[in-house]
Amino acid sequence: MKKIISIALLTSLLGACAHHDDVVPDASGTHYIALKTASKDEATREAFKQASHFCEEKSKKMFVVNQQQSYKGETDEQSYIESKHNLNIVSGISTAMWVFGDGHVDDAGALVAIGSAIGEASLGKPYLTNVTFKCS
Repeated sequence: MKKIISIALLTSLLGACAHHDDVVPDASGTHYIALKTASKDEATREAFKQASHFCEEKSKKMFVVNQQQSYKGETDEQSYIESKHNLNIVSGISTAMWVFGDGHVDDAGALVAIGSAIGEASLGKPYLTNVTFKCS
């Protein structure tokens, strides 16, 4: 268990160093980011964060030229949202069972928590956000 926690922490620390990996710079000065994420808000926040950081490294400010967002999931968007919501509820309950349970209850909670995490991962990242920006 300690190995898993150590690997997870190391991965998150290394990921934190990647500030604008998705920026595609262009010689014309108009740059581009395309992101696929699990939620609409996450995509927009992450794209703006990367674009801002990219411009800040050049001591400039980021200005959005164009932003487009679309849903590209295998199921309809409402079904995706409902599935994600249901998995979040199951994950919360099973995590509580895992942490606070005793005997077989915590074992069952652990299995369901892991299963719900796998289920959420299988839903994928259906939101595609494209941001075109300039640094001025």
